[in-house]
Amino acid sequence: MLVLAVGAIPIVPPIPGMDSPKAVLANTLSDQGIAVGKKVVILGGGLVGCEFAVHLAQQGKDVTVVEMMEDVAMDANVRQSPILLDMFAKLQVKVKTRMKGVKITDEGLVCTDDTGNENLFEADTVVCSVGQHALRQTVNDLLDAASEVVQVGDCVKPQKVTEALYRGYHAGLDI
Repeated sequence: MLVLAVGAIPIVPPIPGMDSPKAVLANTLSDQGIAVGKKVVILGGGLVGCEFAVHLAQQGKDVTVVEMMEDVAMDANVRQSPILLDMFAKLQVKVKTRMKGVKITDEGLVCTDDTGNENLFEADTVVCSVGQHALRQTVNDLLDAASEVVQVGDCVKPQKVTEALYRGYHAGLDI
């Protein structure tokens, strides 16, 4: 039996400025040598973006979360969401919803609202946290590598770590 748990990669939105030194992907924030400025805008208000917002605000950063949907932390569970929003209030994390990131400039992140008006969110650092893509091509390349192949974790569908661990555990029991 072959258990595939090859993961996922971050979605990089095709907007001008994503290659700027000002832009950083959320999954690389913990890498050594990545300097985060005092004023941070997080593009993407899902669970990962919101958790980074709290983390950076606790470090004294001025943080704004920008989200396309009508609310943030919509992928958080019913217990996490109110805790995150309470932390946002205590740490003065600003939230701007119904905003679509269109470019990163020297000044920060430019977004458009529902009416098409541009809004500049000034930032020293723009953190991109808009989701993940499953590594399906890697999985497809390995499907014939064993008589029985089980796919678990983010390579099936990007998800929370507890769900991936649950699936991996049960795949291990089947061996």
